[in-house]
Amino acid sequence: MTVDELANLIRTLDGNHDLGAGAFAERLMPHIATATQQAAQHGAAQALRNAADIITEAQFTNHVGYRRWLLDAADNASEGKPIEWSRPRRR
Repeated sequence: MTVDELANLIRTLDGNHDLGAGAFAERLMPHIATATQQAAQHGAAQALRNAADIITEAQFTNHVGYRRWLLDAADNASEGKPIEWSRPRRR
């Protein structure tokens, strides 16, 4: 979330500055939770993509299968879907 996006959200939630700190925090919390979840999903997806690159460079046994599995897991993470942690099948 950028500073401008946060400022716009604050204006939307309490543009007239009518809310007290507690009421404002209650309105703000769902937005913070969503932003945190999105950041975590992005971080997990990037970590999985980095691992896929490392496996490819090292050319482990069945590195193509593991790379595809990691990239699929990264796609799932970025979309907020569960990651399947079963071992990839050899082709």
